[in-house]
Amino acid sequence: MAIKKKVRTLTPAEHRENQKKEYATCWINSEVIFGANLFPVQESFTQKITILFLVDATDYTAERIIEIMQLWNQKYSNLKWDDVLVFQQKYAFIKNQKFIDRFKHQKIFLDTFGELFERFGSKTEPVAVILKNGEFVSSMPLLPKFTDQIFQLELELQKSLRNDDIGLPLLAPEKLVKKNVPIEQQNFTPETVTTFGEWSGTNDLLITQKNGSILSIPFRGKHLRFVGMAHPDSREPIKALITFNEKPLNSSVQTGIIHEDSSGATTIEINKITGVYDLIQSENEIAGVLKISIINAYDNGLIFYGFKVSS
Repeated sequence: MAIKKKVRTLTPAEHRENQKKEYATCWINSEVIFGANLFPVQESFTQKITILFLVDATDYTAERIIEIMQLWNQKYSNLKWDDVLVFQQKYAFIKNQKFIDRFKHQKIFLDTFGELFERFGSKTEPVAVILKNGEFVSSMPLLPKFTDQIFQLELELQKSLRNDDIGLPLLAPEKLVKKNVPIEQQNFTPETVTTFGEWSGTNDLLITQKNGSILSIPFRGKHLRFVGMAHPDSREPIKALITFNEKPLNSSVQTGIIHEDSSGATTIEINKITGVYDLIQSENEIAGVLKISIINAYDNGLIFYGFKVSS
């Protein structure tokens, strides 16, 4: 009869060290704070309030949250609280430094296996989750009324801070109105855009290696964002022609990434690391059909994830 080898139970310190190593690649701009199922790797995680923002990394709301957190970090400096952006790892470019630079050193947790999104999230991102000493306190969706919900979230943060100090002096929350960053948005996923040419893929992404392939969407708003990339094995950027109502994109709504060639045509170059391309930024709402026609896909291949439209 074979004798089973007894497996030694790991000490708490050894388990923390294992979790630290296992989840090291999931943390950006931060040391490992927690691992599987919010297992605390740093003791500080169990000694303060933590706000998790479960949000799509390419959404306008992610940038707005960062700006608000910068204000809150000044407003609540020296108090025991922290904030973490939680992204699902659903884009091939999400770890590229040029994309990560958009988040200004904000602590980011990549929910690679979807644990937190399954536990706290919803189909309509984003969601804010408040934890105290590593334990769940409350959660709330941040859309559709983003400004109102952020106001309520700050009230919840103050309530949690005062639980340990009833008389804690805090400045009253105020509704923060942003001038330039859009909040409410409409998502055009691969299954909701019109395509021409040879495309393959799923509900989450489309791929083409055929010159002349076209993406087309009806646009009404002030801001339009393209989410996509050249194939990870590409040697050079994808070049694409952009038209609005069958004409070159008007210079009054172009962003800095739009180029005009000698014939007056408007074009864009899509690389494999940037991920997010703001095509239109207009002071007034405009309407029409935007088309992106691929020029050199045969040698590289384009991956398309979606459009974000906002007013």
